[in-house]
Amino acid sequence: MATLTIHSVICHETSDGFGSDDLFINFRGERVFGVQQIDEGQTINPGTVSNFSVKGLVDFWERDSGSDNDYLGGFWVHRNQVGQGELNAQLSGDDSNYAVNYEITA
Repeated sequence: MATLTIHSVICHETSDGFGSDDLFINFRGERVFGVQQIDEGQTINPGTVSNFSVKGLVDFWERDSGSDNDYLGGFWVHRNQVGQGELNAQLSGDDSNYAVNYEITA
C-alpha cells in the first residue's frame, strides 16, 4: 500500500485571472480535499489525502456555482514513486497556473 501526501498547492494564477478559486481535489474519481478558497500568491497544505495499491489519477478542480466546474489539471501517481522524495507537478488548465508538491510513501 502507498500513501499520497500533497505537501503544498501554490497558486501563481487563478483560473479566471481575478478573484480566488474554490479548489477541490479528486483522487481516482472521489473528492479527497476541499472545497477551499485560494488566491494568487497563496499556498494551501492538504496533507495526506489517500492510500492506494498501484496507481491513481489526481485531479484538481475549481468549483463554479453558476456553471460547470473548471478542470485545472492533474497527474498520475504510482507506487513505484515510493522513496523518490518530494515530487512536483505543474497545472495550467483553464488559464490557471498552480505548482503542486507531493510525496508517495509506503
